[in-house]
Amino acid sequence: EKPKPKAKDHPEPSAGQRKALDELTQSIGSRLPAGPVIPVQRQNYIDDYILGKMERDRVPHAGLSSDTEFVRRVTLDLTGRLPEVEAIRSFVKDTNPDKREKLIDSLVATPVAGLRGQLTTPFLDRWSYWFGDLFRINDGHLSKGREIFYDYLYSALQENLPYDQLVREMLTAGSRSNWANGPVNYLARDYVNETDDSIINNEDTYDQWAISSYKVFLGLSLECISCHDGAGHLEKINLWLSQRSREEVWNQAAFFAGSRLWRPYGDYSQFALTEDGKGYDLNGKSVTRIGRHPAKISPTFLLTGDKPQQGEGLREAYARMLTGNLQFAKTTVNLFWAELMGVGIVDPPFSFDLARQDPKIPPPAPWTIQPTHPELLEALAKDFQA
Repeated sequence: EKPKPKAKDHPEPSAGQRKALDELTQSIGSRLPAGPVIPVQRQNYIDDYILGKMERDRVPHAGLSSDTEFVRRVTLDLTGRLPEVEAIRSFVKDTNPDKREKLIDSLVATPVAGLRGQLTTPFLDRWSYWFGDLFRINDGHLSKGREIFYDYLYSALQENLPYDQLVREMLTAGSRSNWANGPVNYLARDYVNETDDSIINNEDTYDQWAISSYKVFLGLSLECISCHDGAGHLEKINLWLSQRSREEVWNQAAFFAGSRLWRPYGDYSQFALTEDGKGYDLNGKSVTRIGRHPAKISPTFLLTGDKPQQGEGLREAYARMLTGNLQFAKTTVNLFWAELMGVGIVDPPFSFDLARQDPKIPPPAPWTIQPTHPELLEALAKDFQA
């Protein structure tokens, strides 16, 4: 096995924090049913972070789940289905100490008979559905493109395509109809019409592509600052966004402005994405936001200020910068955590405040660090990257 990241030391709380933690623990503990707690053996660095923090704060943890609880929960988590009765009985009777790990491997890999007798893998069905929701493949105007997009996602999971490669393919796809090229549908579903439904508003569409990709892949909501600067508006909502400007969104959207989404096929639900865009036009009419003001626009990655390399395609540059940034990995693992645990380490998962992530650089009062376990989130992200 590859080495796991080591958990960092958990800093001791202050006397005031300790008193508050003890009072909270006593209050909740008094309402819990009495009985012995089965000790939990730590299996990995996630246990070290979670249980280590609980030990530090003197928070009693629940006992290990029973076999019947485990088989039900893990089957629902990984396949979206309840376990069959015989599968439960077989698992409970099994005396192999590694049976839980073996069950997980089996659920991920085992095909079953589906409709009309064809084989299907419940794990792939469940997570194709999940990614389909994440990428909004059911937008009605995609028509046949919805099926093409779903098949693309299912095949990517079936082939175990690295997630950063999947995202790069969706951000850079083009030159073919969205009915023939699955990844094109990721961008096609976010088009913005002119007042004439047959014509697409390029600048508003570029803005929407930037907003959507930042939300899903970086956990950041640019919607507010796509209409106005953050200063004077967002100080009580998101410290990092309060320091961002509308022009920065335009500079980010400019990575898409060398491309053009249009309808050359005579069918409004069929799109082509071609590389003959005319650049980001500040004078272009907006149908979704207030008009743009004069500014100097240059494709610039908002998180780092990076610009495309010499001779590099604009969308290729953006995809490289986005997937190479640690925030991309943090957002992704936080999404999985939220799906499996019911709440994210940062929650809501699409509302990261980048000014409140590092315990070594605390935000001004009354703000607090946003992640419940910032060191764990970083360790998960780096492990996911590796």
